Amino acid sequence: MSRAVYINFNNKKYKVNLTDNETVKDFLSLLPMEYSFSDMDNIEKIGYPKRRLLVKEEDKGWEPKKGDVCYYLPYGSIAIFYEDSEQNSNLVYLGAIESDIEDFDRIGVDFKLSVAEE
Repeated sequence: MSRAVYINFNNKKYKVNLTDNETVKDFLSLLPMEYSFSDMDNIEKIGYPKRRLLVKEEDKGWEPKKGDVCYYLPYGSIAIFYEDSEQNSNLVYLGAIESDIEDFDRIGVDFKLSVAEE
C-alpha cells in the first residue's frame, strides 16, 4: 500500500511518497507536526520529531539521493536530502519527495515546515 504525506513550506506543497516499514508507521503516528529544520553539511535539512522513532534492524542502511527523506538514528532526526550522499548504515529510508526540491538548497537559515497526511 502506497502512502504519502505532504510537506508545506513557503506556500508550496511537496508530496512525499512513503515506503512501507515500521519507522514510517511510527512517523505517521506523530502527524500532523510542525518541524524546525536547519542545514547539515550543505547536503540536507534536518528536523527533530517529538520523540525517537521505532526502527527495525533490517530497515537500517541507505544511500540517499536528492529528494530522499530519511531518519538518522544517532540524532533521532528527520533528514531531507537536497544533494546525493554516501551510503550510511545509520539512515532509515522513509520516502522521497515527488516534486522538484530546488527551494530547499537555497534556504540558508533555519525554517519551519509542517508535515501532514492530506
